[in-house]
Amino acid sequence: MAKENHKKIIGRSIKLIPFFFFLFLSACSSDTEDAVTLIDLYYQSDQDIEIFQNILNLAKTGNLVAVDSVSREYGYNDSLNADMQQQVIEVLAENEGPITDFSLALAALNHTLPDAEVDFEKVFDLVVSSLDECRYFFHDPHPLFWPPTINGAKFMLLGSNGQGETNRLLTKIERCADHYWDLQWLRRDLDWEIDKNPAGRLAQIEELKALWTWNKRNGWAANLPREITNDELITELRPTTPTSEIYIKNVFHFPNLDSLAEVVAQLEEDAIAGDIKAARSLGIYYSGQLLILDLSRDFSIDSSKTNKARNWLSIAAESDPVAKFYLWALDYGQRDQEANPQASRLLADSLRGGFYVPACMALTNYPEIADEIEVAFSAYSEEEVVSALLFVCEEGLFNQLQLLENEVSQFDSASQSTYDYSSDFPLLMAFPGFPAVTMGTDAEGSVFARGIAAVVVGLLFLYLSFLTFDANPSNTKNKAIALILALEGYILLSLVGLSLLPVTLESLSVGRFILTLLPIAAFILPLGYVLFLSTSDTHLGRPCRTPLVRVGIPSLICVWVLYMQWKWDVLVHPIFGPDFISFNVQPSFIGAFALILLVFHLIILGNLAYQYFFEKRNNKDSAETQFYLAAYLSRFTFIAFTFVSIANAMFLGSGMNISQQNLVSITFIIGEMIYGILFSYGILRAELFGVKRLIKRGLVKLSLACLLFGAYYLTESFVSENFSDLLGNMAGLISAAVVFAFERPISRRAYQFIDILIPDENDASDSEEIYTYLYELAIDDGVISSNEKRMLDVTAEKLNLSENQVREIEISSRK
Repeated sequence: MAKENHKKIIGRSIKLIPFFFFLFLSACSSDTEDAVTLIDLYYQSDQDIEIFQNILNLAKTGNLVAVDSVSREYGYNDSLNADMQQQVIEVLAENEGPITDFSLALAALNHTLPDAEVDFEKVFDLVVSSLDECRYFFHDPHPLFWPPTINGAKFMLLGSNGQGETNRLLTKIERCADHYWDLQWLRRDLDWEIDKNPAGRLAQIEELKALWTWNKRNGWAANLPREITNDELITELRPTTPTSEIYIKNVFHFPNLDSLAEVVAQLEEDAIAGDIKAARSLGIYYSGQLLILDLSRDFSIDSSKTNKARNWLSIAAESDPVAKFYLWALDYGQRDQEANPQASRLLADSLRGGFYVPACMALTNYPEIADEIEVAFSAYSEEEVVSALLFVCEEGLFNQLQLLENEVSQFDSASQSTYDYSSDFPLLMAFPGFPAVTMGTDAEGSVFARGIAAVVVGLLFLYLSFLTFDANPSNTKNKAIALILALEGYILLSLVGLSLLPVTLESLSVGRFILTLLPIAAFILPLGYVLFLSTSDTHLGRPCRTPLVRVGIPSLICVWVLYMQWKWDVLVHPIFGPDFISFNVQPSFIGAFALILLVFHLIILGNLAYQYFFEKRNNKDSAETQFYLAAYLSRFTFIAFTFVSIANAMFLGSGMNISQQNLVSITFIIGEMIYGILFSYGILRAELFGVKRLIKRGLVKLSLACLLFGAYYLTESFVSENFSDLLGNMAGLISAAVVFAFERPISRRAYQFIDILIPDENDASDSEEIYTYLYELAIDDGVISSNEKRMLDVTAEKLNLSENQVREIEISSRK
């Protein structure tokens, strides 16, 4: 009978695999019309216009990811032809809202339509609308990578007429600032502009210093030449007098006005009167470089505005290094491919005048600038030029930070602000990294199916964990396997399952809370592995029972986790996109965590192989060990590719496209599913007589837990909505307490209902029926005497019933 039951359970477990496999196939399917795939191909193909047309066609069908993609391309890319621009405008008109307003504001500031003047008031309205979705694009926190042309805080305050409108604007920004680092930076600037409170400024200074320190150790500056120092070249590039203007905040000057509509007119009036900053700002305005510096754009499209830009920049360039730099950019966009020594000298003069940004840009996003400077200083080697640029960049940055500190020191440091500047993560350290946990991506694409598969398998792990522990809570092996399955189920749910969450601030809070537990899992999971090893009677298992090993190894890992937490402050950084939130995990943490898991898995695999062959050789029962060994072999078969792919992306720097990420994730999920089923079945096979009863009991407990939660949530929601939050919480607790008070009758009814769904089969053996009959006679009076207990023990021994079989009979009889 037990063997037949064994076969039935195996058969039912195998029947689950096609269901999961269907999910994996749907997750792996590649639809050529999928927006994510097309966007990925678009950027891989160096922005092929035909692929963009396919994305545009998909956007016309209402695909929100495609709509967002084409709207952003419209905002940033002014090389689209007139026909495509018109198609995008039609798509944006059909999808009005904060997302498209964001792109329209970008397009206006970037002069996508070159014959039109920038309407600052209209841009302000679009920016305020885009804040409803926490969209913002004045990249103030990146002074090292491109010039922070417009000070977003001054622009926002000038556009918000009246204190009431300013307060409404601040309310929108504060709603997003706790989660979006660029808006938190804006909030700090606004607090400075409104109240001159120094707290935000000081926080910005410290984070810019931290960013530079990180870049020198690990970032783009880590591999630049440092020892090749040419003092003569540094002397030529270094400004003779450090600048006293704070370029780090903005290079576009807003005059003192009450309205954005008057900005250009007032700038012209001030420039004519001799204001160099006003002349520089007009040159930036007419050259179409208000928001970003695009060296590839064709500035000759609108000759009238190009001439205006050149005239104003030429006037300012006589004494302004920033104007020299923008004048060089204007010439670079118009000239032929042949070298232009005169334009190259403009760059060198810009650096010598104290405008350090070109040096920093040359080292990061714009190598064209480095090439130009090398033309001007052709007598020096490329390494010497790069080393000198690094020196000028660092010296200029810290000069700017000193100017900011001097500005702060003029005001009372005891000034108070209503805004909390504390942050759960360093703002400027929250840059995209690898690997990433992404949520909210295209709900129609492969990521959604991958998330569904991860959630199903993760919940299966959690249930198997509960089932394993409930089978025998006093057994060390049960506890170890239950702990391992629970934590690995959590890892699946957190690293892949989060993709099902929508892109909202509420979802962000949920995702951050779930991933906060990742360092804790990194510490507790090895403890489960050590416990599991300690249950085997091998040369490796026996030492694991000693306190030194059982406590020492997890303690060392705990110290490592605390060190990583202290080193990085936070291990998971949220990055926000239009249709996703990506939690970028520190590569060093995830890499070390993966290495720890791999080492433990290799040790356990070797120990299981040794134990299995030892039991076979000594004619011992090896069925349980066989399942554990099969579980680990199947896992290694599937996840070897995962480890290789991640290592390749992390250490070789090649990264992964969307298709590769999906393939890696699906491979990992398949391996986890097979591993979990085999691993838990290895221990449950000893409970074959009562495994159905275990499952039923687990379902009853799960039902009771859902009923408790449901009673609390529904009552709390109804009362809070109609009365108050305080009454809602009290009513929810009372309703949950009522459910708990009737736990016994509810469980009894639940058992009866589940018995209908999963009826018991009449497959008990003669021995089991005999023991059941005797036990029911003994328990009939509600008490089992010592004589009855001895009789039952002797009967069980004579009938060859296991301890688990006896326990299940007794539980079933008492029900």
